[in-house]
Amino acid sequence: MRGRLMTAGNEKIKLKIPFVKKGKRGSVRSATGIQNFSLSKSPLNKFDRKKTKPSVGNASDTPKKESGNKQMKSDSEKSAPKRTKCTKRAVQELINAKPTKRSSNKSTFNSPKTDKEKSSSRRKKKDAPAIVFPKTTWGVDSIVGFEATEQLPPPHLTSIAGGFVFQDDKVILANVPGRGWEIIGGRIDIGESPDETFRREALNQIGVNLSQVKMIGVVRIEHTGPEPPNCPYPHPVGYGVQYIGIASDLLPFTGGSDSLGRSLITPDGFKEHYYGWNEYFDAVFHYAFSVYKKWRKKLKM
Repeated sequence: MRGRLMTAGNEKIKLKIPFVKKGKRGSVRSATGIQNFSLSKSPLNKFDRKKTKPSVGNASDTPKKESGNKQMKSDSEKSAPKRTKCTKRAVQELINAKPTKRSSNKSTFNSPKTDKEKSSSRRKKKDAPAIVFPKTTWGVDSIVGFEATEQLPPPHLTSIAGGFVFQDDKVILANVPGRGWEIIGGRIDIGESPDETFRREALNQIGVNLSQVKMIGVVRIEHTGPEPPNCPYPHPVGYGVQYIGIASDLLPFTGGSDSLGRSLITPDGFKEHYYGWNEYFDAVFHYAFSVYKKWRKKLKM
C-alpha cells in the first residue's frame, strides 16, 4: 500500500488508496478505472467513505442530491418498458391469448392426418361445385348427358364403354361405317369389365394397344320412348363409362367391320373431323384433353 500527500486548504491529508498507480494530476488511476476528485473536499476513497451528517446551516445552502436522483430515476422509469408482474392472472391471460398467424401455422411434415381432418377434406371435395355439361340427343328418343366422376355406375345398368385414345398430343379417331370419324366404344360383353371393353375396342377399331387407362366420367342415357322388343340396353335409364387411354404402339391396321380406318388428329382439327359435332362433344372433349395433360405430366411421359 502506497501513500501520497495532498493538500486541502491549510491541511495536509495522507491518502491511502489501494492499487494506485502514477497517473495525471488531479486523477487517481485504480483497478476500477479513473476516478476524478476535487481538492476542495476530502478526497476519501470510496471504500473508506462513511456517511457523515450535514453541516449546520440553512437547508437551502445544502445541495439536495436525493431529489436529483429521484428525478433521474423517474425519467429512466418513463423510458424503460413496463414489466408485468408474474401473477396467476397474467399467466392465465397468456394461456388464453389467441395465437398469431405465424404461430398458428403448423408444420405438416411427417404429421399424419387425423380422422377429423380426413373427413373435413372429403367434405370439401364433395362440396366443390360439379362441372355441368350440356346434353345431346342420340337417335330419336334418347337424351345423353355426361358426369365427370371416377365412380363406376351400377353394373346391371352399365352396357357400353369407350373414350379418347391419345398418342403424344394427338387424338386417334375411328372411321365408323355409316357415321364417320368418332371416338372408340362398344357394348360390354358378358364377364367383361368396362376398362377391358375399352382396351378391346381400341385394338379392334384403331389397331392400338393401350399402356395406360384412366376413367374420366359416366355417360347417362335416358330413353323417353317405349321400350323396343329385345332391346340390348337398359331401359329407361342406362349408363356408359368414359375413359382416356395412352397408346403404346400403333399396329398395322387396314380396317374391318367395326371401323374403316384410323386417323391421328390434332386437338385443333378435332372439331372439323368429328361426326355430329355439337356443344356436348366440345365440352366433353376439352375436359378429357385437360385431364389427359395433367395425367401425362404426373406420369412424367
